[in-house]
Amino acid sequence: MFRKIDRKEFFTRNAIEIAPDLLGKLFVKKDKNEYLAGIITETEAYCGIIDEASHSFKGRTNRNGAMFQEGGVIYVYFIYGNHFCVNIVTGQEGIGEAVLIRSMQPLSGIKLMQENRWKYSKRKFPITDDRKLLNGPGKICQAFNIDNSNNEKSLFGDNLFIAELDPSENIEYLQTERIGISKSKEFKWRFLIKDSEYVSR
Repeated sequence: MFRKIDRKEFFTRNAIEIAPDLLGKLFVKKDKNEYLAGIITETEAYCGIIDEASHSFKGRTNRNGAMFQEGGVIYVYFIYGNHFCVNIVTGQEGIGEAVLIRSMQPLSGIKLMQENRWKYSKRKFPITDDRKLLNGPGKICQAFNIDNSNNEKSLFGDNLFIAELDPSENIEYLQTERIGISKSKEFKWRFLIKDSEYVSR
């Protein structure tokens, strides 16, 4: 069983505090009348004006506007002309913080996730290894059928939300430098569940 997190104060804290708290939580999205769910295993915090790697570093634009909303919506962006990434917007309105969901462990709706990945990636064969189904931000968006149409969607509805397992578990995690960026690499704002086989790289 799980409990939907509908407490606004969970999301209005700063990204560095929320990023490790999201580990072990469930990301849930309804797709084709079926609930897809994954256990979040890896996150990265991006923190506004002090973080050159953050999209919000230089201020608000049409692209990053979701990041400046009050925490509790998602920020979706297209990267490398290839795939989408989904972020949990955090903090107070106007701050510009978010947590990138880098990897998950599939929990439910796995067959539909496989079909969605197959459709987007144009692979010759479906993905049968669950460890490779959601082990990267682009793969997550493919599997959950997330694109720009989901940008700014609220996490307080019935079709998209964060939940916690009941009973919740104590999560042991590692904290490292973020990956795939060239600026502000010194910040150790990447968090991942220790010894999990369901992380990116």
